[in-house]
Amino acid sequence: MIYEEKISVIVPVYNVQVYLKKCLTSIISNTYSCLEIILVDDGSTDQSGTICDQFANLDKRIKVIHKKNGGLSSARNAGLDIANGDYIFFVDSDDWVEKSIFEKMVKSVHLSKADIVQCGYVRETDSTNNYLFKPENKIFLGRYEISRELLLQNNIIVNAWNKLYRKDVIGDVRFFEGKNNEDNIFITDLLPKIKSISVISDPLYHYVIRSNSITQAKTSEKKVEDLYFAINYMRSNIVSYDSSLSSIASFFYCKGLFYILLLFKNKEPNIDTYNKLINDYLNSYKELKKSKVYSEQRITDRIRLRALYMGRGLFLKIYSSFFVRIISINL
Repeated sequence: MIYEEKISVIVPVYNVQVYLKKCLTSIISNTYSCLEIILVDDGSTDQSGTICDQFANLDKRIKVIHKKNGGLSSARNAGLDIANGDYIFFVDSDDWVEKSIFEKMVKSVHLSKADIVQCGYVRETDSTNNYLFKPENKIFLGRYEISRELLLQNNIIVNAWNKLYRKDVIGDVRFFEGKNNEDNIFITDLLPKIKSISVISDPLYHYVIRSNSITQAKTSEKKVEDLYFAINYMRSNIVSYDSSLSSIASFFYCKGLFYILLLFKNKEPNIDTYNKLINDYLNSYKELKKSKVYSEQRITDRIRLRALYMGRGLFLKIYSSFFVRIISINL
């Protein structure tokens, strides 16, 4: 069956001249041709803006916005504001997609009648140790089931870039500007409007981790603050939707705090910040370990969380001797 709905593919672009051609070529060569490709040049200082214009001259489906630098959320929002498609898809400009991604995801929308379709992905690094995420083929129904999956991150993940959205589901929801980890906030804001998510296991999206990307940049106080804000935002809003998810939300929160603390394992932190984070973790873990939800989680997750709770023992041996001084302040 041939589908004719238009997909608005939004690509935020900032200083990615080395990766951009591969990204754009993978999009324009897709087997599904009914695309509106919106390239948002977010104040690039390299040749990225020029490359966008060159591709626009080659393919009439491409629209280019050149704007002052405002960050990833600002660029995505600029694309959303002019998108005319029936569906929305986000592609980060250093990533690339399989040639059948849009065809398969639109087909899934028609078969499932879902509000969002999510695919699997390949996480690519400079080494050969790539990570393959192949979730279960399943349709998740209702706010409780979808929220639970988002908190557990087993089949549905928070990332914006491996999902096809019905445009009317996004509506006037926009990405939170001025903070990192905006995907957590975006999907949380969409939750009241989502009735179903269809998950297909095919790894159709290639997420490329480069050494100088935002996610790999050196840790800063702002990065910690933004991640802390994002996990708090997601936890508190989901629990406000459905208080029966509180134990699962606590598990998500403890895992989030665990990884926040790891961000600074090789950096001298602000002691007040660390005291707050660790005390918050200890109090949250004490409650979490009493719940049935905790006992149902993977043993690797339970070992990590328990090790951090114990402080001076296993966690320090596995991760960083630096935590001896910081954790000992609080135990």
